[in-house]
Amino acid sequence: MKNIHYTTSLNFTHFINDRDELVDKACCTPHTHESEIRVVVPIKDYEFLDFKTVKKATEKILDDLSDKNITETHNLGETEKLVEYIAINIGMDLDRRVNVYIQETKKYGMEYVSNQ
Repeated sequence: MKNIHYTTSLNFTHFINDRDELVDKACCTPHTHESEIRVVVPIKDYEFLDFKTVKKATEKILDDLSDKNITETHNLGETEKLVEYIAINIGMDLDRRVNVYIQETKKYGMEYVSNQ
């Protein structure tokens, strides 16, 4: 098994709806991130998948999110929802499982590992 990696960035605005578990209440107000996104596509040893195919599928999904308030436009306030959304939609385009990691801030990131 091998993995194709594609790394890019995504500029987005979001906010998290307040709830008891939310410690950082500043997240309740709209704020912007310039985040690194890493897409990982597992392929079998005998398979060929062009890097450009992965890039095109990724950029198509990210273009729809870029420079938008994704909480308002896509109901993706939480990073957990965002990585899952990106992974599932790229995976549907490529017809295979896809894992996605987002480095949302310098200190924090979130990974979605597909179990398809």
